Parts: sequence; structure tokens; C-alpha cells
Amino acid sequence: MLFDVASLASQATAWLHPQTMICGYSLGCHGLSSTQATTSTILPARMACTSDSLDLRRDPAQRTTLLAIQTANSGAQSFVSGIMVSADIKNRKREDYPFILDYRTRWNDNDMYDHMNNSVYNFLFDSAVNAYLIEYCGLLPPTATETPLAVHSHTDYLASIAYPAVAEVGVRVNKLGKSSVTYEVALFERGVDSVKAVGEFVHVMVERATGRPTATGMSDRLRNALEKIHKDRPKGSKL
Repeated sequence: MLFDVASLASQATAWLHPQTMICGYSLGCHGLSSTQATTSTILPARMACTSDSLDLRRDPAQRTTLLAIQTANSGAQSFVSGIMVSADIKNRKREDYPFILDYRTRWNDNDMYDHMNNSVYNFLFDSAVNAYLIEYCGLLPPTATETPLAVHSHTDYLASIAYPAVAEVGVRVNKLGKSSVTYEVALFERGVDSVKAVGEFVHVMVERATGRPTATGMSDRLRNALEKIHKDRPKGSKL
């Protein structure tokens, strides 16, 4: 089905509350023209709204309208999970990610639509990030004095993958703060060039005893290890 984006976007301003935040909704609609878009599957994870007039779970018309609002041509910006993200994520390559973890999909990863359910992507992203922390940062979860707490995550679903495919999950760091780290995580299918999904995952390092952000920031050992997979790392650098 085709619809006019400009018309729907103008209608949306009448009901979209200025303080509304849509969290955890993947509206993956990339590379389409600025005036037309096709309907796309929406995979809900969680939602927080400040306006009772907005309920994407119950009103298909509002889902379609919001999908239209975030549609743009491939070089533009898209509205996904309440933040602006660059539409060029669909062009991510394996070489953009210095750490890659292989995962053989399981029979029960598939849902009734015969592809891996969207919730599994989040488990894989969490596992890949923590695998790097354990293997390269020396983080031992049961005894670590500084503990990474997830404070934000979202995923843009670009294409599906299904059992029995082998997934390749890439991890890099996009931003390092005093006590926080923002990862970008991508899922590829072995033997397929194009990326299947790209997500963002934010950790805040807290003191295990207090549950509060570490006063002096993350440890030097952890920071140095995370810098090795930073997106702006020196070219040719290896783990």
C-alpha cells in the first residue's frame, strides 16, 4: 500500500504531543523516497508515552502515520525510538566493527512468522557486549567492583534472519564518557553482505557496593580496552 507522507505528517501534528517519547519501537523504513513509502512491519519492544491520545499498540492509523513521519530518503534522518538516527546505518559493513561474535541460531529463535524474533536480537547484542567486557576488559561479573548497568538500548531492524543461519554480531564503541560507554552493535548473516539490524547499547559503570556511578569514572584498564574498539581508533589497530 502506498500513501502520501507529507499529508500524513501534517495530520500527525494534530495528535502527536510535543513531549511524547516513543521508546523501543523499531519503525525500520529506510531508503524510500521523501513522498512515498510502503507499509512495514513494526516490532514493538516497550513504549512510554506522556499523552493518552497516543497508543501505537491499539491504533493502526497512528502507527501508519508515525511510520510516515520518520520516512525519508536514504541520505536523510529518520525518527526511530524517539531519537534521530542516520539512515546510512543500512550501509554498515563488518569491517566497521573490530569485535565480532559468531552465533548459530537455534530452532526456537524463530517465531510464527518464520524468522528470528526481534527480542532475540536484544539478547544477542547484550551477550556480545558482555563477551567483549569479559574477554578483553578483564571484567568478571560475579566479583567485579565496577558493574556495567544498561540504561538505554534500541534496535533498527533492516532485514530478517532465520534458523539455521549463522549470525555474526559486531561491536564497536561510539562514545566514551567518564562513567558511561555507548556501543553500536550490528547483526549480519554469514555469507550475506548487507546488515540485518543495527542497535545502540549504553552502559553506565557503577560501584557494586552502592549502585551509583563510580566517583572517579571507569577504571583505566576498562577505558583502555574500550578505546581499542572505538569508531575513531587508529586505522589498522588490532585487539
